[in-house]
Amino acid sequence: MKVLIVSDIHGNLPSLEFVFQQEKSVDLVISLGDVVNYGPWSNECVDLLDTLENKVLILGNHEEAFLSGIYPGGNIIAKTFFKECYSKFDRKDKISNYLKKFSLGNSDFVHTLNENYIFLDTEITINKNTFIGHSHRMFSKMIENYRLINVG
Repeated sequence: MKVLIVSDIHGNLPSLEFVFQQEKSVDLVISLGDVVNYGPWSNECVDLLDTLENKVLILGNHEEAFLSGIYPGGNIIAKTFFKECYSKFDRKDKISNYLKKFSLGNSDFVHTLNENYIFLDTEITINKNTFIGHSHRMFSKMIENYRLINVG
């Protein structure tokens, strides 16, 4: 099975379209969350992912903010983008169905762990191979006998 994993699209429709043009023959697409905010195409990114037949859509912290109507973080840039993007967003019904977690074989797929930014040097414990996003930093490392992969 060929699985395409994407994360932290943040309303960047041209980049999402580019990825799908490069990876045309996949059996499953897994989005690890944060489809929305920052870029101007949050609605369109949600719609594009929704058109896929075989997909798993994970809830990120920006979807949580869009569902609640409040961005809880302190970053002024993120807050400013939230104000602009949230006012134009009208796909709450679709993102409300996103999952918190998905498991496939011996792997878990989540937006992040313990609601933290996870980096290469972050001390963390996992008990399965785990795929995350959130920190926008790609890496892969072994922890005990399991692999932690941040897809970026």
